[in-house]
Amino acid sequence: MLKFEDDALPHEKTDGRDWRESYYCNFFDKDSDLCGVFWQGTRPNAGHGEAVFLLFDGNKDLVRSVNLKTPLTEDVPEKRSSFGYSTFTCIEPWKHWQVRYERDDDWFEIDWQQLSDVCDWEWEDLTNSRHLQIAGKVRGKGLVGGRKIKFNGYGERDRAWGDRNYAPLKVSFWNVAQFPDDVAVHAFAFLVEDGTYRLHGYLHKDGLSSGLVRFETDVIYDGPKGPPINGKLRYVDEEGRELEIESFEHKNHLAMGSSHDDGAQLGTDTSESQSLMFLAFHRFNRSDGVTGHGMIDYNCWVGQQPGSILAEAPPLYSILYKYGRE
Repeated sequence: MLKFEDDALPHEKTDGRDWRESYYCNFFDKDSDLCGVFWQGTRPNAGHGEAVFLLFDGNKDLVRSVNLKTPLTEDVPEKRSSFGYSTFTCIEPWKHWQVRYERDDDWFEIDWQQLSDVCDWEWEDLTNSRHLQIAGKVRGKGLVGGRKIKFNGYGERDRAWGDRNYAPLKVSFWNVAQFPDDVAVHAFAFLVEDGTYRLHGYLHKDGLSSGLVRFETDVIYDGPKGPPINGKLRYVDEEGRELEIESFEHKNHLAMGSSHDDGAQLGTDTSESQSLMFLAFHRFNRSDGVTGHGMIDYNCWVGQQPGSILAEAPPLYSILYKYGRE
């Protein structure tokens, strides 16, 4: 069960080598192709962690700061939210966070405020870890390469802690999209041993967050070892509301890979990887003509790319909490 203090406070580690506590927030300008992500996780029992900050203007890299083996010489739980070149600061639990990247003369920060309910995944039986995420609105500003940046937009924030090893993810498809009318959607479909997909996620529309009962997608990839670049997506929630994305367009991505034996050790050289992971940024075009922005985080064993995915509930493997919106 998710507790109120789970958002702001660090968590007690176990003895597992793959135990990690992570902080994540993506962001999108609602009026342009500016987008990016803060993503960092410390692995105190392994002595290192991941520190990623990406800032893109469409297919142009403004900042691509990626270190998947950032040394961690000492684990101070209260300092896990500051790692690499980025710092997550809780202003008010669940409702309000600020995130800042700073390196040499470059800096960028977002002010994130909650929009949706909190989505808590139920996947401990597979991963021995916890994961929650929330849609929000952002204000971004910074100075990068001499370029001043300022925008208003959207972003999905998450927190996770526990054992994190990507090797079991034979196929997983994580998707968030947000639109200028304050519609937000999240789906996570996870292939399990019987060949079906477990479903997690929600649709937020007209101020109401509701769990999904159906998610389906047809996907086109950039080759056998490339990211999703186009396709269709459809979501149905417990209220019977539907959201259809008739096409999406690839803007940029980060590719990572690992072996099947140790999926906790990510690298950016995917030439010999047996398992692939993409953080891919897209424009999403709804069937009613509204365009939004978001991401597809896609994990797949090499040779296992699915052309289509269907995931249905019940059971839905996530629960919505009203934390921050009560």
